[in-house]
Amino acid sequence: MWVKTTTKLSGALLSKMDEKAKHRGYDVWMEGGRPGMHIIHEYPNNAIKVVSKSPLPLNSWNHLCVTYDGSGKAAGINIFINGTSQQKDIAQDELNATIQTDKTFRIGRRYYGAAVKGVEMDEIGLYHRVLNRKDVEKLSKVDSFSPLFTKPLDALANAQRTLLHDEYLNRFDKEYKNLLAARNNKQNALNNVRKNKITSMVMGDNPANKMRDTYLLVRGQYSSPDKSKVIQANTPDFLHPMKTESEKNRLGLAKWLTDKENPLTPRVTVNRYWQTIFGRGLCDTPSDFGSQGKWPTHPGLLNWLAADFLESDWDVKKMIRQLVTSATYRQSSVITKEHLAKDPENLYFARAPRFRLMGEFVRDQALHVSGLLNKKFGGPGVKPYQPAGLWNEVSLDRNRKFVQDQGNKIYRRSMYTYWKRSSPQPAMLAFDTPSREICTVQRQRTNTPMQALVTLNDVQFVEASRFLAQRVLKSSPQDLPSRVNRMFELATGRPADSLRQEVIKKAYDKQKAVFDQNPAQADQLLAMGDSPRDKSLNRNEHATWTVLASMILNLDETLNRE
Repeated sequence: MWVKTTTKLSGALLSKMDEKAKHRGYDVWMEGGRPGMHIIHEYPNNAIKVVSKSPLPLNSWNHLCVTYDGSGKAAGINIFINGTSQQKDIAQDELNATIQTDKTFRIGRRYYGAAVKGVEMDEIGLYHRVLNRKDVEKLSKVDSFSPLFTKPLDALANAQRTLLHDEYLNRFDKEYKNLLAARNNKQNALNNVRKNKITSMVMGDNPANKMRDTYLLVRGQYSSPDKSKVIQANTPDFLHPMKTESEKNRLGLAKWLTDKENPLTPRVTVNRYWQTIFGRGLCDTPSDFGSQGKWPTHPGLLNWLAADFLESDWDVKKMIRQLVTSATYRQSSVITKEHLAKDPENLYFARAPRFRLMGEFVRDQALHVSGLLNKKFGGPGVKPYQPAGLWNEVSLDRNRKFVQDQGNKIYRRSMYTYWKRSSPQPAMLAFDTPSREICTVQRQRTNTPMQALVTLNDVQFVEASRFLAQRVLKSSPQDLPSRVNRMFELATGRPADSLRQEVIKKAYDKQKAVFDQNPAQADQLLAMGDSPRDKSLNRNEHATWTVLASMILNLDETLNRE
């Protein structure tokens, strides 16, 4: 807008503000002749106040423009006088709530306040976009904007034609306005994310002059320090030292652990990857590489893998790919008499190791082969099926209730399962998944009847069996042996042999007869789980194949890495 002042006035030039609601809203105003802006939720505790350092020149027309980018920060406000950006004083810079008000827009005053005196205003323009420096500079050089619409285009200067072009886009071009609105919506969403920041507690080191002394404890008793022996932060003497004294803090320790001169970290790390892939590490004491730990079975291989890991700049994907594509991993697990005699525990990996999958993998595999698995990455934890009332039994707060998630959330990978330490997810706990109360470097692997009860009867596994049956029934070919082969390939990676075909055929005939005689049992089985059954499939046929799918998902060769 164009402004002419005769005194160094104070007051609102433009305003949409409710003074009685702690000045909620905004205004462009003057403070002793200096233009500024308020953006307010509640003044002064939740507001932005910015004032130009320079006043408007008196007794002459000046172009004044104030822009705001919606960021909720004083830095998002710019004040221009005659096309030149002004330095500004920031009096308030704390805004994190709405400025919406139902008060009307006023010129020359606030809603309840008196009108300002000693000022003239002309060519007031409001824009739904943030004008940039070039936009403001063009506007400041045009004495009057409206007459440009009446002149022939070829009679206008280049700057005037550019100004009209921009004005047309912003006023009349629907596609441009839609694009601009979409960008503004995304900016608003980003601003909301920034405003709703979650406060996280972090740890930090005291300055060196405030660090408390640590003493040698007599016989390990914290109440009996030997104050003549001060203990300084340091690393073990048998490993490389820290590079500078200033690094002896948490950040320095992290850098020291990952220093390429430290051979321990990569060796321990690749040994744990090997343990995950092969069931046991090259060193069978993954948490102890010291004198009390076991000597690696293949020290040269462990060193080579550690060196390769470092040279790849700690590339975890490359290391995992290298392990699973190795000849060692791709061996058969069939044991020979020679292997049994020389290496009964398979310490030297002359054959592929055989071990049960981890609890998370057992559930994820069932969801994957059935087609139910939700592969979404990230996000908050989810609460899949578990017995009702379990939290109440173990919680000090008897009103603490487990509320199961709904929809596709319950089929997310097990790593996203919400974990209550006093009441871990029972289906995974049965498969030796740690409670997470302490760090577990090496899991135990047990085989108990409880595991079979989970995979046969838990809602998640019965529902997965139903969807696996549905997947096979809706694919081709349609004959029973082909369907059995398809189901076996999905679960185990290979088709069924003649013995399994024979057993499955007998089970099919027996179970089909049961459901034909008692259809209510088929309905009851197919109703398990939150997802509805596919009613286009024959009910008794679908229930029969659900039982067969459950049998295959419970096979030793399905639940074990072979």
